[in-house]
Amino acid sequence: MVEDLTFAEDGSGTALIARSKTDQEGAGAVRWLSPRTAAALRSWLDCPGIATGPVFRAVRKNGVAKPSPLEAGEIARLLKEMAAKAGIDSTMISGHSARVGMSQDLVAAGADLAAVMQAGRWKTPTMPGRYSEHLLAAKGAVAQYYRRRGGA
Repeated sequence: MVEDLTFAEDGSGTALIARSKTDQEGAGAVRWLSPRTAAALRSWLDCPGIATGPVFRAVRKNGVAKPSPLEAGEIARLLKEMAAKAGIDSTMISGHSARVGMSQDLVAAGADLAAVMQAGRWKTPTMPGRYSEHLLAAKGAVAQYYRRRGGA
């Protein structure tokens, strides 16, 4: 919801995720938004009709946003459409592609599995571990052992 977004003076922001697939009780969680993401959201919110209510919605041909949120499956459809336009095999894209990519980026940047789980709101390490298994293997105990020994 637009009302759940907060923008900071440094350009970053936060978003309250009130309910999700992994939070059926609706306990909610606040997530940080990078300045780039916050700027993109601010630009999106400039679309006529988006002042309150759902953030992500379809836009009519006249440029006015519909009042209802995007329907289930629309994110996946839009990602596949963008992938195809970029010359990427759209069969390799899903609605979870952003979650997979973020977990991999976090591991590549040095985050441990617990931090990745917190960022993605996973309750168990199964999925982020699976998404990042090649990166985690390259950082594992055996890889560290051989790096310390000079790669032998």
